[in-house]
Amino acid sequence: MKSLLSLFVLAVALRGQVIRTVPYNLVRLDPALDSIITADSPLEVLGEHFGLTEGRVWIKDANGGYLLFSDCAANVIYKWQPNAPLSVFLERSGFTGSNNLNVGQQTIAGRLAILLIGSNGLALDPEGRLIITAMADPGDFPNGIALSPDEKTLYVTAGFRKTLAYDVLPDDTVANPRVFLDAGNDGMKTDNQGNVFQVNAVGQGEVLITAPSGKRLGTIQLPQITGEPRPRICASNVAFGDADGKGLYITACTHLFRVRLKASGLRPNR
Repeated sequence: MKSLLSLFVLAVALRGQVIRTVPYNLVRLDPALDSIITADSPLEVLGEHFGLTEGRVWIKDANGGYLLFSDCAANVIYKWQPNAPLSVFLERSGFTGSNNLNVGQQTIAGRLAILLIGSNGLALDPEGRLIITAMADPGDFPNGIALSPDEKTLYVTAGFRKTLAYDVLPDDTVANPRVFLDAGNDGMKTDNQGNVFQVNAVGQGEVLITAPSGKRLGTIQLPQITGEPRPRICASNVAFGDADGKGLYITACTHLFRVRLKASGLRPNR
């Protein structure tokens, strides 16, 4: 007789999805982190063996919603939803030509040199339409961008290892630039309490959690796989999802992760 665990894995597989968990390290720098995430929250692997995952956005629908994310190397946008196989949402999401010898931007994935020609960042406009940013703009150092819940503060990553904050004025211009954190170099989001979740894509993959005051609360350190062939697990971007907004989805180069939080995050309204 099969064990209950075997029957569970079989049932999930029949629905088109097998989710496993992997160990990770949660660095607690302040007790306030306990109201957001604790070390017993499992880190789930939702997908792996990608080229370079990026730009994720959660789409609400009547069935609870789904996640869209880019694979910059594969030139596609993928769709992940609970209890369904991973599917392609959009082919040729960036480069649409026939000769890619002189396009794209090269990066390193483990020991491999790969060409990034696909879509990158994803967002929704007020009409609910998907906005797609392309790769191959090496001069574009500003990267991650997010608003506070009250939309009075704009956060922007500036180059490497620095995050700036601006005041948003009534006419939608910004003023009073200042260093919010001497860290962060890629995507970011804010939760409903104003805490900033941002990634360090350089080196070990990390998600930094910072209070709106600028005080670091903690860090989610993603697992690193040893051995050959050497993969690359980074942290390239984050998004809040699930029906309650408490799922933190992390694009991590070769992987897609999710960890459930105690606090809910901001998600597009449309």
